[in-house]
Amino acid sequence: MAINPTPVVFLLSFLCAFSLSAATVFFSIDCGSSITSTDSYGIQWTGDGAYVQTGESKVAQNGPDNILSTLRVFTSHSRNCYNIPGEQGSKLLLRASFFYGNYDFKSAPPFFDLQFDGNEWITVQTSLDQVVTHEVTYIPKWKNI
Repeated sequence: MAINPTPVVFLLSFLCAFSLSAATVFFSIDCGSSITSTDSYGIQWTGDGAYVQTGESKVAQNGPDNILSTLRVFTSHSRNCYNIPGEQGSKLLLRASFFYGNYDFKSAPPFFDLQFDGNEWITVQTSLDQVVTHEVTYIPKWKNI
């Protein structure tokens, strides 16, 4: 999945939680975290280090819960990608949640584009104090997204 910034945004910062689910698989990534944890619903969240090569981990101010308390900041490259396991040709539900959390004390929530397999999906406008969530049913072209 590529995170493609719009030209107006120079510093991309977001907190995201990616969830992938298929009939037999449920996989959740806690962006910016280096640990595996379980939330109050019993969902296991995995840190994102194995799925991304760029960006820095930061901590959100006043995050709504422990899953949305870490974030990954992308300050370089025009595209930053997560390589997420999937299954070619199988229908997946992808849910991405973002929380700016004013981690940088600038009160300036960023916006950026999300792509899957090089296809534009959505422009995300983050919020100063609200979690923003988008979901889509997607069929991967390859074994990884």
